[in-house]
Amino acid sequence: MISSRSVKIQWQQQLTDSTEVTKFLVQYQESHGTWQQIELTGPTLQHTALVEDLKPATKYMFRVVAEGPAGPSEPSPVLTVRTEPQRPAGPPLSVSVRPVSSMELLVTWSPPLAELRHGDIQGYNVGYREISSGSQNYNFSSVGGDGEEGGGELLLGGLGKFTRYSVVVQAFNQVGPGPLSEPVAAQTMEDVPSVAPDDVRCAGLTSQSLQVSWQPPPTSQCNGVLQGYKLFYEPVLDDHWQGVDDIETRKTTALTAVLTGLRKFTNYSVQVLAFTRVGDGVTTKPIFCTTEEDAPGSPADIKVVVSSPQSLLVSWLPPTEPNGIITKYNLYTRMVDGRDELNHGKRNVASQHTSFESKGLKQHVEYQFWVTASTRVGEGQSSRVVAQVPTIRVPARISSFGGPVVRPFRNTASLACYTVGQPAPRREWLRGDQPLHGGSNHNVQIMDSGELVISNLQQSDSGNYTCQVANSHGSDHVQYTLTVQVRPASPTLYVTSATSSSILLHWKPGDSGAAPLSGYVLNYRRTHGDLEELMLPRRATSYEVKGLHCGSTYHLFLAAQNKIGTSAPSPTLSVKTQGRAPGIPEAQTLLSPNSTSVLLRLHVWPDNGCPLTHFVLQYRPIGNTHWTLVSDALKPQRRFTISGLSPAFVYQLRIEAHNIAGSSTVEFTFVTLTKEGDPPPPELVKRGHNSLPFYSDMRVMVPLIIATVALLGAGAAAGLCWKHKFIDVSTLVAEQPRPLKETLDNQQNAETQRERYYATIHKVALQAGGDKIPGVREALLRDAGTIVSITDIPETSEDISPYATFQLSGPGGDPSNTLLHSFMYHEQAMTEGCASPPPTGVAKSSRRRSSRKTDVDTDESDSDPDQLTSSRTESSNQLDAAKVKHNFIYHGAQSSTSSDISPMSEQKSLPRRGKSSCRWLVPSRASLRTLLPPLAVAETTFGVQQPQSEAGETPDRPELSEAECDIDTLKKLKLGLRSSLWSRPNTHSNQADYSIAV
Repeated sequence: MISSRSVKIQWQQQLTDSTEVTKFLVQYQESHGTWQQIELTGPTLQHTALVEDLKPATKYMFRVVAEGPAGPSEPSPVLTVRTEPQRPAGPPLSVSVRPVSSMELLVTWSPPLAELRHGDIQGYNVGYREISSGSQNYNFSSVGGDGEEGGGELLLGGLGKFTRYSVVVQAFNQVGPGPLSEPVAAQTMEDVPSVAPDDVRCAGLTSQSLQVSWQPPPTSQCNGVLQGYKLFYEPVLDDHWQGVDDIETRKTTALTAVLTGLRKFTNYSVQVLAFTRVGDGVTTKPIFCTTEEDAPGSPADIKVVVSSPQSLLVSWLPPTEPNGIITKYNLYTRMVDGRDELNHGKRNVASQHTSFESKGLKQHVEYQFWVTASTRVGEGQSSRVVAQVPTIRVPARISSFGGPVVRPFRNTASLACYTVGQPAPRREWLRGDQPLHGGSNHNVQIMDSGELVISNLQQSDSGNYTCQVANSHGSDHVQYTLTVQVRPASPTLYVTSATSSSILLHWKPGDSGAAPLSGYVLNYRRTHGDLEELMLPRRATSYEVKGLHCGSTYHLFLAAQNKIGTSAPSPTLSVKTQGRAPGIPEAQTLLSPNSTSVLLRLHVWPDNGCPLTHFVLQYRPIGNTHWTLVSDALKPQRRFTISGLSPAFVYQLRIEAHNIAGSSTVEFTFVTLTKEGDPPPPELVKRGHNSLPFYSDMRVMVPLIIATVALLGAGAAAGLCWKHKFIDVSTLVAEQPRPLKETLDNQQNAETQRERYYATIHKVALQAGGDKIPGVREALLRDAGTIVSITDIPETSEDISPYATFQLSGPGGDPSNTLLHSFMYHEQAMTEGCASPPPTGVAKSSRRRSSRKTDVDTDESDSDPDQLTSSRTESSNQLDAAKVKHNFIYHGAQSSTSSDISPMSEQKSLPRRGKSSCRWLVPSRASLRTLLPPLAVAETTFGVQQPQSEAGETPDRPELSEAECDIDTLKKLKLGLRSSLWSRPNTHSNQADYSIAV
């Protein structure tokens, strides 16, 4: 019986007489320890013993020694026993917790003492709780592994920002968990406040100051120690704003602030945020408040004109800075006669009127006018003083004021042109230099009062408008600059940088549309995700979109806003955040097998820029189809151990690594160590390596697939080339004229007859004419001293070459004085009466040579090129000096590379007998007809040339068939006309070439 603390052993006594044993000694020891013993004595010796106070999960060796009067016996064979495990008795050591970010804590520890583990440590439980919550319950997360090789660690994520936590760690083995370690407290890092200040209020103190108050963000949302607050304030711009468009900032640590130096009676936008050492928090939504009223500024302008001989018309513009609501205008009048002030008056004019006509005035007396405006606070500053003298002559004048006019899109603009003058002045409106007429445009009207009304304003209506008047006493004009406010143009958006979780954007604003921008709208969405919208300040030119998914593509566009509306969106940008799906580590760095477990070093798994979210682990013995699931949501950790394996066994391990960008799956094959911890046998390792079929190895399949595709491509290319060649040949054949059936029959009959006569010609030429022509017989039959018999000469037409180069002995039969000759056979008409029309252009020898040379270079030949060139080395050295005389071609010495002597179109090399130097080359008849001109052989001497007609054609002769032509040639040969076929060489030259026509 074996337990965690004791072992009961039994043994048998081999001696027959038990009285010879007086006691038994039970000895035991730990591995590599010292032997301890228990002594069993007594009248009745027991053969069992219970050994207690042992250590759990420890290997012990036992043996028994019998002792009697004769002394101790030899120890029994050693029995090795391992005690059962217990729960760990000690906690993990060196527990440490440190903050990594505002939401993460890294916990590290070392394994318990070896004597307190009481088994194989299979993992650890890490617990944490928020100290301020008051709860004593821990949230536990399990981490696999025994904690060896540097200890264990776990990254706790998703924690509260700037929050204190208590962390404990406990080890567990196959029996259960051990005691908890001492709690360790740690706090996450600071961050910016998560929310904006609360309850923001604003009120006007004076005409140039505002008081703003607020409450701090909730403590749980401050995420750090607040360092203070920032206030952002700016005036709300109107169409007539003339100041600097800047936002102002003020810092404070208090919960209230007074903003001074502001514009009078102006609406302000105010925002507040809290900040820590890390940075600024969230900004509040804008609130609006207005400074108090004050006395207004001076009217913008004033003028006075003569409206009649006893009247003056005064008009003015409202103050540029009203500093409140205008309640009335104060018109001051003064009459001056020379240096004396005769009268001084003041009139109140309602705020809705900006003109006054003073009547009943004296002529030739100067009147002076000036105006002030009033609010409920008081009277403002005075305008400039203007003066006018009433006269009998009333010139044409305009009492209205020109200047800039700003109106919204699709609104109506009214441009006043009130006139005075006697006689009544002529009035005309101009746009630029072009006159305007009422009714000429559907949205332009000229009223009887002279007012120009433009309705349904478009951007194209912007421009300069001039009203001019004139009469016999004078003229006047005013000019308006009309600006139509429209939606802003699209901003230009571009990406500056991208990380795994953020995208930094910059943009350039477009045309504001003549209205101040009120802000920007940024829209973005993940591929196949929902569209999100962000409102950005009007002065912003950059923004970093945070909290994005790693390795994902986002689509972003930006639009600008003003009081008219929102611009068209900018072109959509598609940006991918950094990071990809997890990679695959090397098996050697990831796996570390043991006898009954395998250690996974998960920290070496490449995340490719996207943090790993979880792992899925499965394993199975080799050859087994069932996978054992270890975990389907294993958190990323430094190490993890899969235990419960068999020693010296081959396993397959499948791991799926997941992150936001995707997942990767890989299978590994490993072999556990033997029970003694030794490496597995080589044949077992080899079995593990060969466990997977070849088609599952990408290193084998990828090259195999590429090679297969390459072979298929090469085969397809070869097939296409053959197909094109076949089509070309078929096309050429199809283009050839197909002769009639009767013509084909005639050609076949002629061919049969010609074969019969060729053999006869050949034998007759050798037997009858060999003696009459010196050197012919020897030249045809001699090759390096070897003579062949006449019977060895072939008798078929294929054995007769129309181009045979051979040697003729010179005078006296001196072999050293030999001449090279070219023996040429022309298949065209060779005798008189052989009707075969010559090809076009053969009247001139130069054309004939050129045609032959071209065909030779392009046609294919099956004969040996070395044999061809060597057989006619001397016969073609003077081709350019060739002369055509009496249908004979005379050749001087020339290079053998020329093709004029022997065109080789479709040549056939015949077998050589006895290494004969005579080479027979048989071109096809079609090529000969094409390459060689017709040659006629006459019975007279060579001094006679065949006459030709004026058209360059051969004179009419009796036409014969090819067979009849060959018979006629044979008769002439038998009649001794051979003498006319040879031309003697030039006596002034040792060697010469000849072309012989047969």
